[in-house]
Amino acid sequence: MTNARAIARLLDLRRLRERSALNALTQCEGDCRRAEQQIEAARNAVAGHLAQARTHEQDKRRALVGRAVSMVEITSLQADLDAMAAMTMQLRQVEEESRTALHDAEQARDAARERYRLCQRAVTKLDGLAEQERRKAERLEGAYAEADLDERAIMAAASTSEQSWA
Repeated sequence: MTNARAIARLLDLRRLRERSALNALTQCEGDCRRAEQQIEAARNAVAGHLAQARTHEQDKRRALVGRAVSMVEITSLQADLDAMAAMTMQLRQVEEESRTALHDAEQARDAARERYRLCQRAVTKLDGLAEQERRKAERLEGAYAEADLDERAIMAAASTSEQSWA
């Protein structure tokens, strides 16, 4: 196997690796976008729940204003408020988990970007080396062709001089 052929095979393998790295980078970028969308959805869910909880709490309190309130009604209101607070905590935990997922996705994307950059660099180096080998082979081929022409000219001259001596 010649150097040029070995370099060409290695270049093909590096290009496959580069394509694989690009696919991985594209997937990681998609994961980041999905994680950002999940954060936005969680943020909206928290904001919506808080608005709904405030309205619900205000409605319940208005219903109690101006009249005697039993302990059962107070306990019921407190249970509602506790349930809404628990739901708010759950939604905020989901939002925090989404932020963690985004952070992880960004780290994976950065690693994939670096791998892709390194693959591109390797392909570029091998492209240059393959070009050098191609030019070297062309020069060698030209030298062989020139030597062949010189040899034919010498043989023709020798043949002509032998005929003139005879």
